[in-house]
Amino acid sequence: SNNESGLNPKLALSYQATASTMLYASASEGFRAGNDTAHSTAPLVCTAPGLTREDIEHLKADTVWSYELGTKVQLSNPDILISADAFHSDWQNPQQERVCPCGSYFQVDGDKATINGGEMDISGHLTSALAVRLCARVCHMGI
Repeated sequence: SNNESGLNPKLALSYQATASTMLYASASEGFRAGNDTAHSTAPLVCTAPGLTREDIEHLKADTVWSYELGTKVQLSNPDILISADAFHSDWQNPQQERVCPCGSYFQVDGDKATINGGEMDISGHLTSALAVRLCARVCHMGI
């Protein structure tokens, strides 16, 4: 069995800069419980250098802090909403899959990771009969 608890705070602010433009920011923390597989029926067949039975049998909780800055702009002619944002995440103890030389796969704790990126969404009506939606997301993760 495994018992863990966590708190997931979130703060969000928005500012209506003009009648058609809103700016926003948010910060939030996520939490995922670890895992205790010490009583697993799967035997430990092999290990990779630096990987112990403890690493495989007891995963720590992981947490991620995410930050986002963005804007939403409503155009009236044509009727188009443009949304754009940038984000950054700091991830501690990411649970990762590890492959051992014998071909076995195990979940193990990682050290830390960062995720950076941005996205843009353009949607609305060019005419009363023609709708448009364009989405793009760029993301980079470093472990």
